Amino acid sequence: MNLLPMQYYLAVVKARSISRAAASLHVTQQTLSAHMAAIERELGCRLFERPPRFALTDAGRRFQQYAERFCALDAAMHDEFRDLADGRRGTLAIGIAPSRGRYWMPRLIPLFHRTHPDIEIHLIEATNAALAARLKEGDADIIIAQLEQPQPGLHVEAFYEEEIVLLVPLSLLPADWNDAAPIAERLYQLRSCPFIRNSPENIYGRLGTSVLETAGIVPHTSVTAKNIETILELCARGEGACFVSPLIAKQYLSEGEWASLAVLHLGIHFPLSLAWQEKPYVRQAILQFAGLCQEEKSRKIRRFPHAYG
Repeated sequence: MNLLPMQYYLAVVKARSISRAAASLHVTQQTLSAHMAAIERELGCRLFERPPRFALTDAGRRFQQYAERFCALDAAMHDEFRDLADGRRGTLAIGIAPSRGRYWMPRLIPLFHRTHPDIEIHLIEATNAALAARLKEGDADIIIAQLEQPQPGLHVEAFYEEEIVLLVPLSLLPADWNDAAPIAERLYQLRSCPFIRNSPENIYGRLGTSVLETAGIVPHTSVTAKNIETILELCARGEGACFVSPLIAKQYLSEGEWASLAVLHLGIHFPLSLAWQEKPYVRQAILQFAGLCQEEKSRKIRRFPHAYG
């Protein structure tokens, strides 16, 4: 079961350099070079071109495929036997956006720990794109994220749809504001309203920009920020309108602050997914946490049917 040479080879392929791979593996360059030479002698093939330009040969690309399969199978075997030995211990790395994590994690983690008290949770809080990358790298075991395109190598299942609304301080509404008017008309009435904009890499930032462009509005931006808590606090203080999920907003705003805002329901939802690596064996803790997420979502939908898409 010694797959160390294959693991070393995959590290060289990833780094595209023996010296860089040696540094990441904390071994000497001479040791790593010796392992690579031994593999080539055993296979009777040259696997990659040396400096000045690193490049895999056809044999090298084929060996990479075998190495990835064998290492994945080895990892799956160890995961399965750890589950058989004591599947209720160890760690579980969960990835989620910080603002969304504040909503879900205080609900999910205590429920998970009722049946898995000895599993240590590692929270990875990052953007959706970063979470997908961390999952593929193996840093995260399971993520809750908005995944916009097919993700090869990942098992992805639908979780729920999150609504996006526009929050507008009542003090910034025009005098002739009509809550019963069509949404397009109300958006146009806000063409002179200041907006607090989220960063473009954030889903609220992207969808908000799309809404304004569709409405033909060139917004007056009063503030651009990344932290949703800061954005909501500024909105509550009358600095501008902002796009956000009401589920997230209600985690930060008091009842009085929420009452000071007009809520424009735009009819826009975006999907959130649960995802983990596709493997020959998936740890029970991952599957059980995913099942718990779906059960808790179902309970929330039964209690608040209009809050989820």
